[in-house]
Amino acid sequence: MKTSVRAAITAVVAAPLLATVFAAPAQAAPEDVTLSATTEGKDMIVTITNNSESKIECTTYTSRPISGNLGSFMFRDVIMDVEPGSADSVRVTAKVRGEHTIDWSCDASDGGERWGTFVGTAEPFEITFEDRTFGSVNVIVSQLLESIFDS
Repeated sequence: MKTSVRAAITAVVAAPLLATVFAAPAQAAPEDVTLSATTEGKDMIVTITNNSESKIECTTYTSRPISGNLGSFMFRDVIMDVEPGSADSVRVTAKVRGEHTIDWSCDASDGGERWGTFVGTAEPFEITFEDRTFGSVNVIVSQLLESIFDS
């Protein structure tokens, strides 16, 4: 009898502690952290706005990699830290023109919240770089000609 009473008391005392330890992270509000992106010539300018109360670390990925690294489906383009209540931008030069999809993820430095396309607080961001092809010339030759004329 003593063993069952002791086990019951232990369970009652341990339940709140276990609930705290295994509780899910706080739900991130989608509007707390947002991404926007624009193009300016050959560059993509990514801006992350952090309206949360935590410093965040963010990573963006483009499908159809803008780096020209076609060996991978997604390529990490930007890694940045953004202070609470601020916005930060990064400029990345694209080597591949056309349409691209940006997926992103931001994590609170305290580990409590996450934002972005991978956790469902945002939709992927679509961006298009101007297509400066010369008639029906393929993209590689077009980029070679572009680099000659831009020099």
